[in-house]
Amino acid sequence: MDTNIWTQFDFPGDMAKAVQTADGFKSTFGHLATHPYNINDPERSWWWLFPTGKGYSNWPAYQCGKFVFYKPWGVNAIRTGLIFEKGVCKELASAFGSAKAKHFEMTDRWMWHSLLKSLRDNSLAQALDKIRERTGEGPEFTLSVTVPMDDKVLSDKDTVYRFRSAFKDRVIHVSTKQEEREIPGIEAVESLPAMADCLEAMHAGKGKMLWVDFIVGLDIPVGESGVTAPWTGTEVWDNLLEPFSPWIKTEFDQH
Repeated sequence: MDTNIWTQFDFPGDMAKAVQTADGFKSTFGHLATHPYNINDPERSWWWLFPTGKGYSNWPAYQCGKFVFYKPWGVNAIRTGLIFEKGVCKELASAFGSAKAKHFEMTDRWMWHSLLKSLRDNSLAQALDKIRERTGEGPEFTLSVTVPMDDKVLSDKDTVYRFRSAFKDRVIHVSTKQEEREIPGIEAVESLPAMADCLEAMHAGKGKMLWVDFIVGLDIPVGESGVTAPWTGTEVWDNLLEPFSPWIKTEFDQH
């Protein structure tokens, strides 16, 4: 990462809150819910910004398109961007108990379906072009094949794929941390539409039983001296998050 992009925010929650003070953010959203996923360890937790009604009526917000902020293990940077989640089939969701099933079961209203549409219709590619123009960096994709986030007993078995946005809808496979779960054919993907095909294929067969966290954004180094001023919430919004704003919604409108 070019050290022209850096921040003095030590914790993801501080960045998430600062983004909400940016003039452009306020004119676009007014307010979004700001919440650490793990309220017992907020400094290490993932933080989400997501649309909500009264209180946290959409919480735990798996179905929503969300801004995400977190520190990857062993990396002194805040990974910042857009996150979508693929839920599991009704049968598996029910196995977690009725209280959790309603959150874990992916329905046709989940914003995951908007992601697949956007990978194919060039809208996400256009957003990535804007980010490259504003930052000089190609956004990265992280796809984690995992378990529902409320049940992380098996989280050490996550398979993680990383891609870099090259230009327009082209992507380059960067690395794979291979464990027990997988997305068949994903490593050969060279375009966003091909990525959509691999992800949609998971809606059938064994893929129905798998959860996927899909994140696209940038790692913003923490506390590194750069030749420019550190990014505040305004720069994070203007340069990185603003192009992703169309996907911050509570549910996928099929019509």
